[in-house]
Amino acid sequence: MPQPTAAPRRRALLAFATVVALLVTPFAATSAAAAPRAAASLSITKIRPVNAGPLVAGEKLKIAGTASGSLVGHWVKVQRLVGKKWVPVTGAVKVTRKKTFGLAVKASGKGATSYRVVTAPTPKVQGAVSKPRTISTYRWLYLADLPTKDADNAHTGAYSVNGRRYAQSIELYENYGYGYVSYDLKRKCVKLASAAGVSDDNDISVWSTGEISLDGQPALTQTYHAGTTYTVRQDVTDVLQLDLAMVDSSDGRFFATDVVYGNARVLCRF
Repeated sequence: MPQPTAAPRRRALLAFATVVALLVTPFAATSAAAAPRAAASLSITKIRPVNAGPLVAGEKLKIAGTASGSLVGHWVKVQRLVGKKWVPVTGAVKVTRKKTFGLAVKASGKGATSYRVVTAPTPKVQGAVSKPRTISTYRWLYLADLPTKDADNAHTGAYSVNGRRYAQSIELYENYGYGYVSYDLKRKCVKLASAAGVSDDNDISVWSTGEISLDGQPALTQTYHAGTTYTVRQDVTDVLQLDLAMVDSSDGRFFATDVVYGNARVLCRF
């Protein structure tokens, strides 16, 4: 009986292997497709300003938290709520082996601002979204840009004090009475800052006295001499009404001496 040659044997083995592959492949594919992706979770445990004091728009905000073990090595990104839409914030960080994350991002917005962290899904791990956390965001506002409650003998604009020009200033002057101006801070501001003095339009010999009142109570009374700049820093936390007034001068109340609050601004959450 003649023996089969090597070539037919190889063809037979190849045909057998092909049939086995066709039978096994659908089951393998079905098994792989059915494998569920690992669950994932994120949580923000800390949200605070990097710098001391209130969070100011434009400064850094630190966000830290924990993640499930399935997210170790995965990228975490930050989103901020704007209106009803979550928008991405520049910055991302990987989850550490200790299942933690932490990053600093630039704060923006005003008032109560909500943030959350997210991870994108991968073929092996589900995506995750943390619960939002809210923090108050403050911003510096020039008094010259705010509406006044009451004012007399008061101007806004650019004025020079001790050789330096301040574009957003409050000038209180004399015109048969001393100037004053009032603002509603809505109990949402924490700081008042200004470079105060007498404007350079006055003679170098003059002086004027300005007074800052909070909710009707004098908080800072200062005499300003021409040719000198005075730094004003006043706590206005929980203040409803802010009053700036000129209360005295070297020329009496019938001449043109003034008090200038250069670039006067308040740090507020509105």
